[in-house]
This record gives sequence, C-alpha cells and structure tokens, in this order.
Amino acid sequence: MICVSMAAAHTGECMERLRKAEALADIVEIRLDASGSLDIPLLLRSKGIALLFTYRTKGQGGFANRVDPHAISIMKQALDLGADYVDVESSWPLEYLEELKKVSGGQRLIYSHHILDHTPPFEELVEMVRHMAKGHNGIIKLIPMATDIRDNIQVLKLCSWARSAGIRLIRFCMGALGVLSRVLCLQAGSIMTFASLEDGSGLAPGQIPALTMKVLLAYLGKEINRVPKNNGNAG
Repeated sequence: MICVSMAAAHTGECMERLRKAEALADIVEIRLDASGSLDIPLLLRSKGIALLFTYRTKGQGGFANRVDPHAISIMKQALDLGADYVDVESSWPLEYLEELKKVSGGQRLIYSHHILDHTPPFEELVEMVRHMAKGHNGIIKLIPMATDIRDNIQVLKLCSWARSAGIRLIRFCMGALGVLSRVLCLQAGSIMTFASLEDGSGLAPGQIPALTMKVLLAYLGKEINRVPKNNGNAG
C-alpha cells in the first residue's frame, strides 16, 4: 500500500487534500501532531480512502513535545468512529497503549519506532522487531535513518525475514540515502510505504511525491513481470 502522509491547518484544508490523495494512494496518514484542530467525526464520515491517524513526538521525529491524555482521547475517538489504523509509539506509557489496544482490539494499531541517526546491524534489527511484536497483534513499524546506501539492503532483508516469521511489518529507511528502500520495500514484504502528497510537502526525510512513487512502482512491477521464469538453465 502507498500511504500519503499529510497535515492540514484546518478541517476544510484536510478534506481538500484527502480528495487529491484518493487518486494517488491506498491510505492517508493524517499527522495530528503537525495539524491544527480537526473535526475527526466529519473526516471519518466523509472519507473516501482508508485513514491512519498519527501523533508523532519530537523524540521520534515529529512536532509534539509529548503525548498526553488529550492526544490519546482523540485517537480513541478516531478508532471508535472507524479509523482504519492509529500509529502508537512503542515508548509511550503502557497505560496509553493498553487504552488504545482495548478500543481497537490491537489489530488496528501500528506500533512504531524511529531511529533518527543510523541503521543498526541486521541482527539487532531482528531483535528489535521481535521485542516490539511480543504480545501485540498489530503492525510493527521500525524505521531507521540511512547513512550509507547499503543500509537499504538491511531493511529489505528484514522485510523478507518478517514475512517468513508471520510478523506484519512496515520497514524502510529515512533520509535521502533511504529512498531506494521506500520504493522497493513493498516488493520485499513491507505492508506500506510512505510518500508525500506533492513535492516539498514531505513530513519525514526522504519522502518522495506519491505520483513519483506510483510511476516507479508501476515501472518496477512491469519489469519484474518481464523477467523469465527460472527453468533451471544457467545463462
């Protein structure tokens, strides 16, 4: 799935941007931490695309100073009214995570963690995913920062490992050096990749416009389908 990440100053702007995103994405992430006051019931009543609500703190690359009961109440309201997913940071207080898990049944939660300055070795990434997935039936989102082009290989390997382990995972690298994994991660087994609505509106390092992502994925899919099936002949 292509997820367009967006923010809006008010509900009217949000609805306008959602309409634009419907032709480009499978799901839209509304970044509550980067938005003004939004009418959540109205957005969910009029939605024409799946919606993910996220409240990202500064320690995880967002704009909110911290998570608080008010933010949790907004996310609980979104779940009650039919939001497809909400993103919860794995470091939030356990009481907040349990509140949202109770409302959602767990499957509509995306447990996220962002590593803002590097990409750990593959073995360490595997252990982090195992730890995050323990006791949860939601989606795990583990996103490091690429500081070397080879970091993309580590995260794509992790996507394949998670698929074989039966763990639903969102996995790619942030940053300019991580764009490659944003494009390739769906083929490797990631549940979603994230893009911006248009050029210059990205809310995370390395986000490319959704239209560019669609073109690249279409081309990639076409080329993969052209690869001959292996009939056992070397060549």
